[in-house]
Amino acid sequence: MPVQSDYGNQKTTKLEGIGKRARFRKDTVFNNIGHVVDLDLLRECYRQLDGKKAVGIDGKTKATYGKKLKENVEGLLARIRRNAYKPQASRLVEIPKEDGSTRPLAISCFEDKLVQQAVKF
Repeated sequence: MPVQSDYGNQKTTKLEGIGKRARFRKDTVFNNIGHVVDLDLLRECYRQLDGKKAVGIDGKTKATYGKKLKENVEGLLARIRRNAYKPQASRLVEIPKEDGSTRPLAISCFEDKLVQQAVKF
């Protein structure tokens, strides 16, 4: 839902407004932005996520999460709103580099990727 931004006359979404505030008012502290996440946003983020990415420690893929998408996003939103959502630990994988060394790569579980997509600015 568009709302009037206090950074000019352009209409922005609530999430875009938070992003602008974070960029222009560096002293702002955000305690909870769960009020800007809604079911439509979570469903859209689900559609945008690539289903071919590696799975996290929970073993859920986009396809398995999507089998009960309505129930899953409703439960996720409820946890976000009551401040009960906690991201899971990432699965760490060592990726080989050209020089023979490795670098760590953290792989989030699908639901964490969904939340990250929803709140990125």
